[in-house]
Amino acid sequence: MSTVVEPSTELEIPRKLGLLRTHAATVRALLDELERATLSSDRSARADRQRLLAEQVAEELAGLGWRMLDCAAVVSLLVADLARGHG
Repeated sequence: MSTVVEPSTELEIPRKLGLLRTHAATVRALLDELERATLSSDRSARADRQRLLAEQVAEELAGLGWRMLDCAAVVSLLVADLARGHG
């Protein structure tokens, strides 16, 4: 049985890649901020800020992981279709 990628799947790829890149940029910015917070000289403010940032980073990393899986699934459909010579 052969599965041909629908044209809509191909059209989804740029959108999904854009969403993935945007989410990755958000995670990167949070990681940079968390790193800066660990270098802060104010201990009490640093601990609170680190905790809040760490929570945000964990949540965003989880979301990024799901977005990566979604993007990989769409791209793999296209790759499989191209390998069968349908593209």
